[in-house]
Amino acid sequence: MLKKSEYLKSDKILKPPLNINLPYFAYGLFKPDQLAYNKIKNLTKKYHPGKIYAEIYLKDGIVLLKPKTCKSLINGELYYFEEDMKNLAYDNIRAFEPKKFYKWQEIKVIINGNLVKANTLIGKDFKNCKLLKNPNFQSEDPFFKEALCEIESIIKEDNINQEKLEWINTRNFQHIFRLQMAYSLLWTCIKRFAFIKYPLTDDLSNQYKLIAKEPVFKENLLKTVKTERKIYSSDYLNENILNKNSPEESLNYYYTLRNYGVHRETISEDYIIIKTGLQELLKIFKEIVENSKKENINEK
Repeated sequence: MLKKSEYLKSDKILKPPLNINLPYFAYGLFKPDQLAYNKIKNLTKKYHPGKIYAEIYLKDGIVLLKPKTCKSLINGELYYFEEDMKNLAYDNIRAFEPKKFYKWQEIKVIINGNLVKANTLIGKDFKNCKLLKNPNFQSEDPFFKEALCEIESIIKEDNINQEKLEWINTRNFQHIFRLQMAYSLLWTCIKRFAFIKYPLTDDLSNQYKLIAKEPVFKENLLKTVKTERKIYSSDYLNENILNKNSPEESLNYYYTLRNYGVHRETISEDYIIIKTGLQELLKIFKEIVENSKKENINEK
């Protein structure tokens, strides 16, 4: 298990910029209306909207900046970090942005007609890149929109077939496997959310557990879960309890449900367990995503 301190010293991530006393110019996921802003907002003393002369490219879904002396102005935010938080702020940024795509560069940011020197991340390689016609980054991650819509469509399809009694109490495993696939996709979305929003933890593999500390998770758990339930993990046979009064226990229950074993003898019961868990967790996670979109905007 790789610890936070070991990860920051490894060659897997970017080194800090040469001068951490300079402010940081963000043009992508660290802007205040994006999820990753949460990694630096408590370390920030102030920030200002600014512009730089550059172009924005897209490569493998990654947004890359290419400074140029041209008419193309890119909007962004210039962050000034608290004096004793500069190291931590830049650690959070460099641990998040892939070393393969980015490198540090000092640039001049236009603030109210004045030029301010700052650090930013620019692209390392623009081969096979696409120049964005709308250069100002505004993004809604497909894992927090289209993927959740696809999960909803699978549930709706299942509801229709359930009403028609086409596969309830049958030996056909297709319906339950589709629900399990939807559940796996939901956890892909949840883990991506945790990676983007939360700063590094000492145990990087358990970063998703911070979701249990979200007030909106606790609130919607109480609203959504009707009864206490138990399942057992297939590896260690540990008991996992869904208890709406315990967010940590409940998140662990939902996480264990990803690998829930289905049996021919109990297919009807297994179907209910998986579908109920999927519906509950999808509803709760959608509320978390919507709340996270609003919280930084309202704060600003």
